[in-house]
Amino acid sequence: MKIKELHMENIHIGQFNEKNLDNICHQKVLSTLTVAQAVEGSYDFAMGASPLRNTGEGGFFIAPAQELQTIVHHANPKSGNMKARWVFFNMKINGQYTQDNLFTFPTILPESLRDAMHREFEGLFSADGLLDRYRALYGIGKILLSVAEEKENVGNSPLNRVLTHIERHYAKPITVADLAAVANLSQPRLFALFQSKLGTSPMAYLNNYRLSTAESLLIHTDLPIGQIGTCVGIQDGNYFNKLFRKTYQTAPSKFRKIYQKQKSTD
Repeated sequence: MKIKELHMENIHIGQFNEKNLDNICHQKVLSTLTVAQAVEGSYDFAMGASPLRNTGEGGFFIAPAQELQTIVHHANPKSGNMKARWVFFNMKINGQYTQDNLFTFPTILPESLRDAMHREFEGLFSADGLLDRYRALYGIGKILLSVAEEKENVGNSPLNRVLTHIERHYAKPITVADLAAVANLSQPRLFALFQSKLGTSPMAYLNNYRLSTAESLLIHTDLPIGQIGTCVGIQDGNYFNKLFRKTYQTAPSKFRKIYQKQKSTD
């Protein structure tokens, strides 16, 4: 597909430098593309039901939007420390598509492109102003598109309809019956579709999407934790805390302290 127009949207950058994260596992679904680097230590990473692959120290993983990702943190064995940084964004292409509508990306960036991506990340995290920031972002996008494979039959598939419905309505009550109706499938067929394509069930995907949205709110806002659960469609505060602990292996309050610590030292 010929790209005539490309805009960067929904951009968030972040980083941490922490101990006591070894073997911590997260499962999440995000509404944006993720590119993350293990600066010290490494990540094990997988999409859906695929096997985990290791980034190596200094390596990058690439996670598409709206798909279940599994991330395992590994500290540097000598220092016991892990340092990582990431950028979330969407590329709006030709005014109507995002990158994940059109392309698939390798989950682990090829080693031959590691130095080039590292330079763009250095530029992004040291940018003095908006123009420098966007120069680095478009450099990151250029590298991603150089390793992308174009998808066939881009269109209004049942799965895309359900994922779009979740993205737009996750803050409201949603049942499996609602999602099956959006897909025009029976509930068993919808479950089979999610298992084959995403390696999870529809409701597990929905909960992970909600929790990943909550993760972004914890990092990038000062909203009270109880209010965040309500914002993402989980009305019961105790259930929100239980789900968050199960997925992130820590309480929302502690998660916020870890990932906002960098802001206070910048």
